[in-house]
Amino acid sequence: MSSNSLMTGSMEYLRRPLVRNVKAGDKTLVLTDTAHDPRVWQAVMSILQEIGADVTVALFERRPADYYDPPAAVCEAMMKSDVNILLASTGMLHSPASFRAMEARIPSICMDGGMTLEWFQSGAVTDDMKQIMVRKHYVAKDIFGVDAKECRVTSRYGTDFTYRVDDRIFVPPLPGDDFDPYKIVDFDKDENRKGGNLYYYLFPTGELNVAPIEGSANGKLVIDLTMHHIGRLEDPIELHVEKGRVVRIEGGASARVLRDYLEEYG
Repeated sequence: MSSNSLMTGSMEYLRRPLVRNVKAGDKTLVLTDTAHDPRVWQAVMSILQEIGADVTVALFERRPADYYDPPAAVCEAMMKSDVNILLASTGMLHSPASFRAMEARIPSICMDGGMTLEWFQSGAVTDDMKQIMVRKHYVAKDIFGVDAKECRVTSRYGTDFTYRVDDRIFVPPLPGDDFDPYKIVDFDKDENRKGGNLYYYLFPTGELNVAPIEGSANGKLVIDLTMHHIGRLEDPIELHVEKGRVVRIEGGASARVLRDYLEEYG
């Protein structure tokens, strides 16, 4: 179904993070771009109007790549909002403007990256978000381990990759009876993730990441299915890493796309 199709299907899942976090009178800024499915921001705006929020939609041209700031006027508006809702076709959460807003304790509800209306009606959004939180806890506790020092990743495709994680493992707490799976998260307080001033709700949720110590990664990574910024791959990409830096990219057409992307955007 194209993004120009009629708005059909249930909006129940799309409603959940909005009604949990936005109240009547909140100055709410919806950020979206001309490449995104317009039905999503239209549905979101309708839900916010029903809540009674003071809604503004900022529609701008698609950014060149993920984590580029929106236009300057939108960056300024983000600092005067009570809640920012990210619905762009490129990732906005880790943009400088988003971090400035979160540092000022203005939260974001992040649903960007080009999600269509259908994606908010089936699949990951329908999962039990409380159980996802349980899984995150045990992945951190039992797969990484609280006192882990080094990780090694291997695969049948040829990946053999090591990196250090000393003092970088955070274990999200198990959800209690009062756990609200759709509320905005203050990561410092709610998930034991110290620093960073992270203050947002990611929908659908479920991400748990452990960043390697800078300069500690070595080996070969083979990416065979999808890659951020590129999407579904035509063929595997091999990344050869030495002391935390990619020194060689090998493969077919997809590797060429990645090399061109890095050459253009750095």
